[in-house]
Amino acid sequence: MASTLLLLLLLAHGYQAQQVCVSGKKVTLSLDYTTNATGHPKINARLEQPMESAGWQLDVEMGTSACGPGGVQRKTLTLTLNGSPSEGLAAPSPGRAQAPRNYVTLPGLGHYRAPSVALDWLAARDLCRTERAQLAVPASQREVEVVLAHFSLNASGATHLEYVWHGTNDFAQEGKWVTDDDVLLENTGFSKFHPGQPSGGNAENCLVLVKSSKLLADAPCSWRLPYICKAAL
Repeated sequence: MASTLLLLLLLAHGYQAQQVCVSGKKVTLSLDYTTNATGHPKINARLEQPMESAGWQLDVEMGTSACGPGGVQRKTLTLTLNGSPSEGLAAPSPGRAQAPRNYVTLPGLGHYRAPSVALDWLAARDLCRTERAQLAVPASQREVEVVLAHFSLNASGATHLEYVWHGTNDFAQEGKWVTDDDVLLENTGFSKFHPGQPSGGNAENCLVLVKSSKLLADAPCSWRLPYICKAAL
């Protein structure tokens, strides 16, 4: 955060900085300031290892050289943040999405959260969206088993505790089950239905996971059920 504020201050005064990322445990912002005989300034800045983190110590050093050839005077301002990444917030690994707040990471599967209050399908979908996640659509039988085993899914206010919302519906076309981002159910990696399902026709346009069989079924979207939000790894 400190390094970001320093750059903003420099830019606000008309200075231009070039940000350079290198490995290491020290954050250094170097500002090279020169003036010539006519009084025109020249500013160059370099930021090494930019990292927003808590617990860093800021050191400031300023130096001024005597006028050199051509009447040029050089002033150097160096700001150094010392510390270790372990003292603050670790940067996310390259290529990996950071887990949303209060989500549990299941290795190789995703980041998950099971809210404690049951909702209807649309409300559950919308809440997951606000957390930059989606109403969970398992991509394999293994994911179904791992996720159902990890969460108790006894949300308060549920009309049916034996089911969990699945992030697919057939709003657009009866019998054509799609995810919230328009992926066909059969292309998600898991599309096994409980015996006799789906069975509801136009009255049941949302899918659920049956806890006991770990298979899919259709249900009225107005039911208030436990649900799981999922964010990709």
